[in-house]
Amino acid sequence: HFASVQHVVGVLFRSWNDAPGQERNQARADRRAADVGAPLGLRASLTALMYPCRLASLSPRLVHAYVARPFTHHSSSSSSRRSIAVMAEPTGAAADWLKQDERRMLHVVYRVGDLQKHIDFYTNQLGMKLLRQRDIPEDKYSNAFLGYGPEDKNFALELTYNYGVNSYDIGEAFGHFGVALPDVYKAAEQIKAAGGMVTRDPGPVKGGSTVIAFAKDPTGYIWELIQRPKTSEPLCQVMLRVGDLQRSIDYYTNVLGMKLLRTRDNPEYKYTLAFLGYGPEEDNCVLELTYN
Repeated sequence: HFASVQHVVGVLFRSWNDAPGQERNQARADRRAADVGAPLGLRASLTALMYPCRLASLSPRLVHAYVARPFTHHSSSSSSRRSIAVMAEPTGAAADWLKQDERRMLHVVYRVGDLQKHIDFYTNQLGMKLLRQRDIPEDKYSNAFLGYGPEDKNFALELTYNYGVNSYDIGEAFGHFGVALPDVYKAAEQIKAAGGMVTRDPGPVKGGSTVIAFAKDPTGYIWELIQRPKTSEPLCQVMLRVGDLQRSIDYYTNVLGMKLLRTRDNPEYKYTLAFLGYGPEEDNCVLELTYN
């Protein structure tokens, strides 16, 4: 479903000291995660929950959650199919560790067809900053990191350009990104003046007073422009569509430690929303899950 989104969210964990047996526990947890069929990117976060050690320093440990929703794993043998769901509530030392932990959403990674066009769009039209850029010629790709503040404090975009690939199928499970701006009307006009595509003109949201608009970036990713007078985190939303809303809520809260901030049912339009994150929507990037 995520044809061009590489991974959806990085999660920040505090690091641990080199307690006796930590490496042995780490290896054991990695093997356990592999045994239950967890994708490689998820093993680190499973390890962190299985074997929390004593908190000693505040240097960050980055753990990427490559799986953006509850998953089912099928073994390569058709005769030995197995499914897993990592939904158990942490207890004991793990629960104590979670209470002290200060996680936050770090970045979203996705593939683009023209790296410079996207850098120009995000910096000139949406007011982001180019934080850093790197080229990896041996692996034939380049990255650019953009956002509204330093990566150690703010959510960031990590754009990936694969040599020679100019377009992507965005997929049906990805919905949109959200950015909070002080003047959505002005932003929409700037995008139009630069030749960009505004797919919904600015105006109040249905049934409310918040002014929003929708626009597409050069690859076709949809951006919701949300009018907010002031926020410490303008990169405010990543919207994903899910097939089982409650399972998804359980995954993000029980496995990744997010909070369910609010839900909204819209029976007249046949969809339900759930907003999750590590802090209030006004100052943090959140996940907006949509169940149709």
